[in-house]
Amino acid sequence: MKHRRKEPAGTGPLGGGARIVHEDADLLVVDKPAGLISARPNDTTGSTLFHHVRRYLRRQGPGRRDAGWVVHRLDRDVSGLLVFAKTEPAYLALKDQLKRRQVRRRYLALVEGEMPVTPAGPWPFIDAFLTDAGPTRPVRWSHKPPPDNAIGPGREGPQRAVTYYRVLAVGGGRSLVLVRLETGRKHQIRAHLASLGHPVVGDRLYGPRGDRLALHAWELVFAHPVTGEALRFTSAPPAELFRAPGLDASILSQVEAEQPPEAPAPPPAGREAPARPAREAEAGWDHVAGWYERLVGERRSDYHEALVLPGVLRLMAARPGERVLDVACGEGVLCRRLAELGVSAVGVDASEQLIEAGRRLARPLATKARPELLVGDARKLLELPALAKGRGAFDAACCVLALMNIEPFEPVLQGVTALLRPGGTFTAVILHPAFRNPGHTSWGWTEPAEPKAPPRGKGPGGRRGSKPRPFKQFRRVEAYLSAMHRQIVMNPGQAAHGQPAITTVTWHRPMQTYVKAFAEAGLLIDALEEWPSHRVSEPGPRAAELDRARREIPLFLALRGRRVDSRR
Repeated sequence: MKHRRKEPAGTGPLGGGARIVHEDADLLVVDKPAGLISARPNDTTGSTLFHHVRRYLRRQGPGRRDAGWVVHRLDRDVSGLLVFAKTEPAYLALKDQLKRRQVRRRYLALVEGEMPVTPAGPWPFIDAFLTDAGPTRPVRWSHKPPPDNAIGPGREGPQRAVTYYRVLAVGGGRSLVLVRLETGRKHQIRAHLASLGHPVVGDRLYGPRGDRLALHAWELVFAHPVTGEALRFTSAPPAELFRAPGLDASILSQVEAEQPPEAPAPPPAGREAPARPAREAEAGWDHVAGWYERLVGERRSDYHEALVLPGVLRLMAARPGERVLDVACGEGVLCRRLAELGVSAVGVDASEQLIEAGRRLARPLATKARPELLVGDARKLLELPALAKGRGAFDAACCVLALMNIEPFEPVLQGVTALLRPGGTFTAVILHPAFRNPGHTSWGWTEPAEPKAPPRGKGPGGRRGSKPRPFKQFRRVEAYLSAMHRQIVMNPGQAAHGQPAITTVTWHRPMQTYVKAFAEAGLLIDALEEWPSHRVSEPGPRAAELDRARREIPLFLALRGRRVDSRR
């Protein structure tokens, strides 16, 4: 995880006292001062932070006129970190991370009264329902869920909100509290702390009046919306937060790696479909077994469930009584699906943990229908005792989203061919190498052309100017023919929460490499399909264009080879 602290004062020409902490082609992380409004609907004053961001982006070029999207906000009197999106795809991905609670936001608050210092272990939390009473009125809270009939037509009822907190120190009748948001409701921290009888110092809505609201957005952690890289940013808190407890900012070094307990985060939507983690030379798979089992097995990745598995089953066309080999089978989702269809399935995977999980999940099936799951290296299939005598014994084989994570992959094809009967098929699904090369392909948008003015001298009945060209989404490809490999974070959501990043390697190869390897292994490619994403955008001004591009630019490449060399 990359950690970037706030830059020195004066860095980042935004205006309004705000500073740029980080900027790249997709996003802008900003340190907001207290007193500056983050964003306000229909604001005409041009004095919000969002207006400053837009003016800054416009100075980068004429095509940036409408750039800038608000991902989240801070109250006017709260200082600290905010992220803005510079492109709509980045905005949608970041909003989805917020919705899935994959963005970690930690705040420092100085509150009235001396609270018990939190011992080591689980953090206390506040679970209270919040109701917005109006733009200038405090939020109401209740620790009991509302009755079903409490919400009238057209009204928004109480929303559940969860806040974790840890009391770092007390002194002078006040307490320094580290807070983490589980949800992001209006005034959530202020209302929740006030519900404990300890309002934030200086909070004019929920406690005694003061000169300044003592609340600071100290830490912001999220996955980059395009690369998946786990990013962490911190902002130096105001010194007055530490004065009453008699501390200084050095106490933060003791808590930077801490976080409240939480459930594992789901995979970020809008990213590439989950591929199998890479297996280098002698490395095992067990370090990713738990993550992959939750992703594909228990959580049911929608790509696997709605797109990949149905496509593989259709291409294989396996019939009851036939025998099928699933290479790099993971926890055996496809094997169980085949078993339910009456197909005799054998799965092979290098991870003992995934195979054990697959055997556990297969127990509810009838004994005769349970797939046979084996631990073994996909590149050494014929060395497995259970397969060594099975040459020519399989009617079909498959490898789903794993070939691009195996190096070298040619031995996999050679072993599969030896195990297939003459005429048997091998189906492989990979991320489409022409459009999904991690780090070298990305989404982009064309800028709309300005409408042409009508020719001079034309009256009301003369020829009109042309209409502006609408936004178009495109796929940028920076490299394709060169074979390469790249380390990627397979769990950016969890890593963004501070959990250890699962970094693996994926290999990019052009299609001709796969075609050549199929041919050399004795597999004649008789089917090639390119599968686009099945997802549909939320309603919005660019939804139709997002869906058009999604349908036109394929996500997966499926290859089916048929064994033609009967001498093997």
